[in-house]
Amino acid sequence: MSFYICTAGTSLMGGPFKRDRFTTLQEQIATKIAADEDATHGEIDAFLKKVSAETNGLTRSDCGPSDEVLILASDTADGQACAKALADLITAKLGAPARVTAVGGLQVTSGEKFRQSGIRNLIRTVLRETRNARAHGEAVVLNVTGGFKGVVPYMTLLGMFEDVEIIYVYDFSDTLVRLPALPVRFDAERIAFALPALQVLNNAKIMAEAEFHALLPGRGWNDDPIFAQLIEQDGGMVALSGAGELALAGCAPSAKLGRLLLHRRARQSTTLNETHAQHALGQIIYPHLRSIPHHCARYAGKSDMLVWKEFGGLAPRIYYSVDGPGDVYVAEILTHDEHEREVVNGPRRIWREDYAADGFEEYRPPVPPVHDAYGEALEAFLQHNDSDRSLLEKRLATAEHELETLREQHAKAKASNNRLQRDLDEANERNGTLSGALAEAEQASGRLLAAASFAADAHRRQRRKDVDATPYVNHVIEVARILAEEGGVTDSEVLCAALLHDTIEDTTVAAQELQREFGKRVRHLVEGLTDDKALPNDVRKRLQIEHAAGTPPDARLIKLGDKIANLRDIMRNPPADWPIERRREYVSWAGAVVDGLGEGGTECQSRLRAVFDRIHQAALERIDNQADEVKAGG
Repeated sequence: MSFYICTAGTSLMGGPFKRDRFTTLQEQIATKIAADEDATHGEIDAFLKKVSAETNGLTRSDCGPSDEVLILASDTADGQACAKALADLITAKLGAPARVTAVGGLQVTSGEKFRQSGIRNLIRTVLRETRNARAHGEAVVLNVTGGFKGVVPYMTLLGMFEDVEIIYVYDFSDTLVRLPALPVRFDAERIAFALPALQVLNNAKIMAEAEFHALLPGRGWNDDPIFAQLIEQDGGMVALSGAGELALAGCAPSAKLGRLLLHRRARQSTTLNETHAQHALGQIIYPHLRSIPHHCARYAGKSDMLVWKEFGGLAPRIYYSVDGPGDVYVAEILTHDEHEREVVNGPRRIWREDYAADGFEEYRPPVPPVHDAYGEALEAFLQHNDSDRSLLEKRLATAEHELETLREQHAKAKASNNRLQRDLDEANERNGTLSGALAEAEQASGRLLAAASFAADAHRRQRRKDVDATPYVNHVIEVARILAEEGGVTDSEVLCAALLHDTIEDTTVAAQELQREFGKRVRHLVEGLTDDKALPNDVRKRLQIEHAAGTPPDARLIKLGDKIANLRDIMRNPPADWPIERRREYVSWAGAVVDGLGEGGTECQSRLRAVFDRIHQAALERIDNQADEVKAGG
């Protein structure tokens, strides 16, 4: 069974669209198809070879009922109409089920849009569909005969790098050309230096050049010739290039990791439980991080092991070796001073043979390790922008207060109307300037920062019910953090929806506004998490339990993160007016909702469910202990 991927051109129309009021796109396509069918006297093989270049290629490769076909349409009315007619033709004449997917940015009027979004979206779509088909045991074939001419080189290159069969028929000849895969791969070791920055850029889509360069390791990587091929630069902004998309796909860290084992000497180290050591042990199992020379070194004549070095002169030095299927054996964890005194400047030697195999035991750092460099880089990126965003919000709030004061003075003193009007205009100008600065900051920070700022603005007058009356926006930021750090969620639209999940329910934000700012998928995720506040509270809680099983997979992640954050708040800083029984009732209800979501699902859902189960059990035990204390004191 084969899975064919084709791009759709406009050969099915027989020429440019006749734009007059008497002929539609569909009518012109139907006329061309009927003419070709008449010319070939209804003979199917001859008809399919004549009617379009795409069907010519499929026919000569023996595509049939046991196969499937995906048609990639351009971002134009002509292209999508041809793609739809082509899919219907393939299904009817070849018996192979065919479907159409439009690729945003594929068009012929804007080269900039083609480079920055069209090619990236094409590569993402083909990679996603290829890997999904292979997971279902299908052989993938890229048919580059005909189609959208501008993407043929990229489709060919992608197929060669991903080891996908490529077929091509020279115009309407009888020769079917099969292009082999290239025996080359991206240099993962060189790209590993900038992989965290490229992953953040991939998530943000487009960002300011200065912000992007701040994420790079600063070790001359900008001067590497490969760098210019992986990004697009224009007007102070940067985005991933088509080659950058391929590089990320080819160099992403493997999901299968070996074990981490510590020798008893390493377990006895005085620095084992310090932050630097725990952070290093959380990352040392990842091959793409071990490939960065700054982290790993050798000391000739002193040791036959690798040495992991964290950033910072006082960080510990970890001696280790890698055996078997990626298992990492840590022999020693030395403080900076011990390493300098005993090994570098002293007589001590550290050899692998001196550490018996039975002295190693598997070890799991108490803090969950970072699953890839993306999460850590993203956190640093958000922190870097947080102070600027807070300052702008404070200045905006001050300007709004000044504006309100001026309006009151204007109502009380009409005699000074002209002067107050000038003051009001100036305040409006300041307010507009600050709003513009905030908008620029949101754009520079990417989709996630935009969503965080949007949520902060929507919830700015809301407070949580705890004793400290903490700002409500802290809650949605915490939910997004839980998904990214504890659930391993990297889908930017899911994280955006987590930041925005209470906006429709608890603020005046409308669903259409969310779609306009963040897209249809984010809107649908937030709507799926929104209760009908016109219903009584007990009815809404009951409906959450009843509807849990039907919650879409991505929305389940956000619901789990929301419940985890709420249970932690109940344990650490509960609402001031909630007695113990009400806390118990909420914890039990949250457990019922999560049970309704079901087990399994994605790896992210499994991890978040495990976190919830721990927090849920701890919350019940805490409430029981508090109840016992109240009884004992009563």
